[in-house]
Amino acid sequence: MSTAAPSLERWESWRAARWRWVSASHGPAALLTTEWLTAEPRAIDGLPGVWSAVGGAARSDAGIEVAPGQEVPHGDAVLRVIERDGAVGLRVFDPASARRAALTALEAFPYDERWLVPGRFVPAPDGATRVVESVDGYRAERPHAGAVEARIGDEDASLVVSQAADGTLSAVVRDGTSGVESYRFRFVPISAPDADGNVVIDFTRAFSPPCSFSDWFVCPLPAPSNILATRIEAGEHAPRFAA
Repeated sequence: MSTAAPSLERWESWRAARWRWVSASHGPAALLTTEWLTAEPRAIDGLPGVWSAVGGAARSDAGIEVAPGQEVPHGDAVLRVIERDGAVGLRVFDPASARRAALTALEAFPYDERWLVPGRFVPAPDGATRVVESVDGYRAERPHAGAVEARIGDEDASLVVSQAADGTLSAVVRDGTSGVESYRFRFVPISAPDADGNVVIDFTRAFSPPCSFSDWFVCPLPAPSNILATRIEAGEHAPRFAA
């Protein structure tokens, strides 16, 4: 997610695109289940036959196979597969899910360029790893890109970050608004470092993770150093659902 030349107009376009995506027929709020499969066939509610993991794909004896990166229709729903350290998870996205039906809004703090915060990227040594814990308690070693050092509110922070193939960074952050206005943590985009390691942390586009829309996502939790006391009054609020 680019942080280049930010402006109110571009931010509003981003907000509109976010709403279209999260509320889409097969968007994150439509995720009905994630079923972790093994070689032992088993039934899955609402799907034909029995399912097992075969060669990194999900396969049913009813003649359906779903590989990573594929999207297979099943009635109005679609089936997708994720892989986690060799484990195969079959996902069902159903536009009639109760969670999607209850989604009413995805609000945000007002746009404020003061929350475009400068920082400096400090890369980790080559080959460095760190343990990442997910919301379901799963822990695994993952590549460690490094940290972004910045003054955020009244505190000096060192945010553990991930780096995409295009060089852009991102951080999983919990702050003083988490669990109040915003979800318990958010994903924060950060520009690719320049030659001197300078970056911009774009808190105006801090966004609610997929697991805020469905409990069946397995989002990473923030690293301890990414838990801030500062109220970051920028970016998305927690999604709103009807009672």
